[in-house]
Amino acid sequence: MGGSGNGSPHEKTGRPSPAIIATPSGDDQVRTATAAAAIEAGADYIVVGRPITAAPNPRAAAQAVLEELSG
Repeated sequence: MGGSGNGSPHEKTGRPSPAIIATPSGDDQVRTATAAAAIEAGADYIVVGRPITAAPNPRAAAQAVLEELSG
C-alpha cells in the first residue's frame, strides 16, 4: 500500500474511502451494495464480514460472493 505520495486520485493509500459494504439486504448496515455493484461503483477493495461469518454455510456464502465478482 502507499505509493509515491504525489496525491494522485488513483493512488492506493490504505485509507478507506467512503465505504460500499457488500451485504445482503435486510442487514443493519446503512450503506450497502452487492459486491458486483461495489466494483462497478469503483471500489478497489471489497470487505465482506457477517454475510459470510453469520451464514449457515460460510463456505457457500464466500463462494457466492466470488462467483458474483467473476461475472
